Amino acid sequence: MKVQSHQLKEGCILDVYAVTSHPVVRKKTVLNADHLKVLEVFFIQEVSIEKTLIDSSPFYPTVQEEEEQETHTFTIDELKTFLDHYLEAVQSYKRLFQSWLVEQK
Repeated sequence: MKVQSHQLKEGCILDVYAVTSHPVVRKKTVLNADHLKVLEVFFIQEVSIEKTLIDSSPFYPTVQEEEEQETHTFTIDELKTFLDHYLEAVQSYKRLFQSWLVEQK
C-alpha cells in the first residue's frame, strides 16, 4: 500500500522504492529511525509498504486533519479539466483574432 512518508513508523516493511538505478532504501527493508531520516533528507514524499509491520500486526497509517481539510479546499478553477482549459484558450484566441480583423479594416 502507498503511504506518505510522514505516516511511516519504525517496523514498517518497505515493499518497493526505486526512483533511480541505485535505490535509497532497498526492497523489503524493515524501517528504523535511520531509514526514516534518510527518506526525509531525500524529500521522499510517498513510498509503498507491506500491509503488516515486522511483528505481524496490521499497519494503519495515521490521517492528519490538515490533509482532510486540504482535500476540501479546492476552488472551481482548480477542478477544471484539461479540455475546459483548452476550450477557454481556443475561445480567447478566436476573440483576439476577431479583434485583430476589425482593426485591419
